[in-house]
Amino acid sequence: MSQRPVGGARRAEPPPRATLTRIGAVVLPLAILALVVTLVIFGDSIFDGSEPEGPDKGRTASSPTVDQERTQAEVAEVATTVLDTWSRPGAAYAGWWRQLEPLLTPGGREAYAYTDPAQVPELEEIEVDEVELHDAGGTATVYFTTSEGRFGVDMSRRSPGGDWLAHRVVFPDGESMFA
Repeated sequence: MSQRPVGGARRAEPPPRATLTRIGAVVLPLAILALVVTLVIFGDSIFDGSEPEGPDKGRTASSPTVDQERTQAEVAEVATTVLDTWSRPGAAYAGWWRQLEPLLTPGGREAYAYTDPAQVPELEEIEVDEVELHDAGGTATVYFTTSEGRFGVDMSRRSPGGDWLAHRVVFPDGESMFA
């Protein structure tokens, strides 16, 4: 026995296509087309490791950009202040520490808090010899030619515009912690 719909009842119809499905049918082909166009235009530079066209085209690691040069000059200036402040064996501890402490990272403060300035070499004729930027400019080692040999200062900053702070002084026979 088959049943007939009772007065007013409707026969079940398939639901209309969902709105999301209709939108996807239009957006997906457009997204694929945009991807293909992007790959055709930029594919060579994306996959072969070359640099994009622009004012810095052709620069190598040995020819730093203007931003790198500015960063190197900035870190060298702060590192010079650190080394000048640190290498004062005639200074009283309280004054020496008051000037040095704000130039140090928390780890640097911990390392040098109990240093006797009388035990630190007096460095004369401090001249920047080399600036090595590491980790996209977040850390650096600045090396100096001094009267007592080649010293360095390991530096870091938390953000690209942040202040440079010193981790430690690298003695002539020592190595940078970033090497």
